Amino acid sequence: MIDRKRIPKLLAALAAVLLIGMSTIFAVNRTISRKRIVGACYMTMNNQFYEVINNEVRKVVESHGDDLVVYDPQMNLEKQIEQIEYLIDQDVAGIIVNPIDSKALAPSLLKAKSMGIPVIVVDAPITEDNTASTTITSDNYQAGVLCAQDILNNWQSGKILLLEHSQVLSASDRIRGFLDTLKDHPEFQIAGRAECEGQLEIAMPQVIEMLQKTPDADLIMALNDPSAMGALAALEATGNEHVKIYGVDGSPDVKKQLLAGNSMYATAAQSPETMGRLAAESLYSHLAKEDPEKEIIVDVNLLKKEDCTAESAKRWQ
Repeated sequence: MIDRKRIPKLLAALAAVLLIGMSTIFAVNRTISRKRIVGACYMTMNNQFYEVINNEVRKVVESHGDDLVVYDPQMNLEKQIEQIEYLIDQDVAGIIVNPIDSKALAPSLLKAKSMGIPVIVVDAPITEDNTASTTITSDNYQAGVLCAQDILNNWQSGKILLLEHSQVLSASDRIRGFLDTLKDHPEFQIAGRAECEGQLEIAMPQVIEMLQKTPDADLIMALNDPSAMGALAALEATGNEHVKIYGVDGSPDVKKQLLAGNSMYATAAQSPETMGRLAAESLYSHLAKEDPEKEIIVDVNLLKKEDCTAESAKRWQ
């Protein structure tokens, strides 16, 4: 039997326990309420380049105690629009996006921005002004320039095949830089052009078809390394291994091929690690009501066999 004289003390102790318990619950709730969701949507995750960008984004997001939700539209524009609209409906803290179409995605991104959601565009810019809070890209025009300059330094003439992705501004800027550099050199002819969406499995049959029409082609300029790998597969399948390939990315796969000394001749290297980190840091600068740069352009450099090592071929830059 409980001593009645001890009841007040027991009640006081119980009240203290309840108070501590409630304080803990309120503290946990406050912690949960501070945890933000960041949405990321890339044109495809079937490309190591975007995996590397996303890994860097995740590191920064999680270092802030927040969660990253990633969507893969698999090169389907309608699906990407749906995914962006869903992120807006979920009132995410911010959106990091790599657009499939540099023009068509603008209305959805403008909607997000108008609702106070920072929009960080990475790798491929949007054509509409003021759509993105911050845009982070490589110097894509210069990537094309570097490839063309190297051709001018190493060949006297040649027939060139182009692998393109015209709907994406970053890809078209690379081809534009390439063509602008060669425009006053009629000894170099563009003998074929094909759209491949930057995908290996599309590029390979496109190159085979172009080689059937132009069996004496000398060079291939590919908008990125996956399409360059598709071109390499086409050359090996058709026995046209005298043709030399230029790509853009600096991927480990292409660096390995450069070291092998086959038809892969050079690639203009980007740094997806830098781009991913800057994208996430820019987002948090916007969330902190700071004034980050509107546009960040990351330098590129040309890599050839002599610039690669077995160690560098294991990683991106």
